[in-house]
Amino acid sequence: MRRSPESVGVFLLDETGTSAAISTGSRHDGLGSVMGNYNPAMQKVHLADVESDAHGLISKRTAEFDGLSVTQVTFDRGARWSNDLKEYAGTELCELPHVALVISGALGVQMADGSEEVFSAGDVMLLPPGHDAWTVGEEACTFVEFSRGNDYYA
Repeated sequence: MRRSPESVGVFLLDETGTSAAISTGSRHDGLGSVMGNYNPAMQKVHLADVESDAHGLISKRTAEFDGLSVTQVTFDRGARWSNDLKEYAGTELCELPHVALVISGALGVQMADGSEEVFSAGDVMLLPPGHDAWTVGEEACTFVEFSRGNDYYA
């Protein structure tokens, strides 16, 4: 395979030396280009080794990677965002987006428009800003959240 230096496309040469474009658009010069700004090396953090940050009945442990944060959040039995984090956040509702996998328990969520949903173990949730959340039932709810790092309280 040979790449034309003036072009973004990829060209193949057949036995006669005739080239044919097989791809145009963004350039992929190997792993770095495909990965964008991500560190191509493996990274590992054991969440149990990260110090917990607690507010009332809600606690979190965050592993920081290059370009990504992974946070284990636990709503203990009886926890509610509006009771435990509202004052800290300084807003009536949680104004952060969340993409998370619930690994145990159940979490009730109510949006500003009044719509409600319960997320249980095995559910993946995508929550837009403007919600309250609470533990459902007698078991704590734990979920693992994925973030680009700019959607947490300072």
